[in-house]
Amino acid sequence: MKAAVELTQDSDISLIATCLSGNRNAFAPLVERYQARIYNLCYRYTHNPEDAGDLTQETFMRAFRSLDRYDEAYAFRTWLYSIGTNVCRDWARRQKRLPETAALHDEHDAIDLGEHVDPADIAINTSDQEALARAVAALPEAYKALIILFYIEELSQDEMGKILQLPLTTIKNRLYRARLLLRQWLEEER
Repeated sequence: MKAAVELTQDSDISLIATCLSGNRNAFAPLVERYQARIYNLCYRYTHNPEDAGDLTQETFMRAFRSLDRYDEAYAFRTWLYSIGTNVCRDWARRQKRLPETAALHDEHDAIDLGEHVDPADIAINTSDQEALARAVAALPEAYKALIILFYIEELSQDEMGKILQLPLTTIKNRLYRARLLLRQWLEEER
């Protein structure tokens, strides 16, 4: 797996170099490679397909305009997530409201419940997922970003630190606090 990540990073750097040398078409494969992930990140913030599409486009436009500032010491994916997270935060500030629901679980994240599942259990699981989505939506912005990046996008704490430009200890502390807030909110819901 690590070799595949390194190959992707090498390919990303090669495409960036080609783009910076004047071939703007070299950016298209980067968009194709990361578009679905960035869209999912944006959708987790907005819970609206149109807004998520707009924010995805804004993320890639900002990345393209800032490509000359990309530091090869970091994975392009991490840099792109950082831009996407900032675009989403800017959007949330402009909205001056929290999204009504957070879709933590959609058809792309389907859980295999197995063959022998009681329908009542499925209803409870769906109810729990909806409660969890509301709890994540109610989190302060700094905590919401951590939950989305760690649990939904499955990024490492190191990557999260680079994306959010925070030390690892801060990431760990805030992730711990976010879990406590979620647990408290869910217990109050019950």
